[in-house]
Amino acid sequence: MKKIISVLILLPLFLNIYGQEESSKIPSYKMNVALGIGRDYGGFGGRFTFLPTERFALFGALGYNLIGAGINGGGFLRISPQKRVCPFAGAMYGYNAVIKVTGSIEFKKVYYGPTFIIGTELWSFMKNDYFNIELVIPLTPSEYKADYDELKDMGVEFKAPSIPVGFSLGYHFAF
Repeated sequence: MKKIISVLILLPLFLNIYGQEESSKIPSYKMNVALGIGRDYGGFGGRFTFLPTERFALFGALGYNLIGAGINGGGFLRISPQKRVCPFAGAMYGYNAVIKVTGSIEFKKVYYGPTFIIGTELWSFMKNDYFNIELVIPLTPSEYKADYDELKDMGVEFKAPSIPVGFSLGYHFAF
């Protein structure tokens, strides 16, 4: 797991160095809409981003998080906004964890809190579209850990373990 996190942190920096040529500049844009998977897309959903400046972006996301609506909002700083490979770092607030238990025990709950994001934009050479690949680090509330531990003590077996990081992927249409 540490190797995966290290690669995701170092990959945007490597790609940024690799993509430094003058011909790799992208056109200016003020907004984009995206479809994606991950906390910063509301789960399975969409995201609208507004760029008040070339380096700073604000976003809102709405999606389905396996229980209901996942809503998030935040901002990020773009490190190399004129390059086809643009690393960024940011933060958001909104849904960042979900527990859903079915069977003899019914339990559904969405947890809200801050989440930090490290990622990169990978721009197309043909269009004004790009992929976002991100590592998301949620600061889940203590209530989440308490509920998770209580359910485990009650004998609930989770299909997926609780992991401290997540990943997201989205496709953005700039305009």
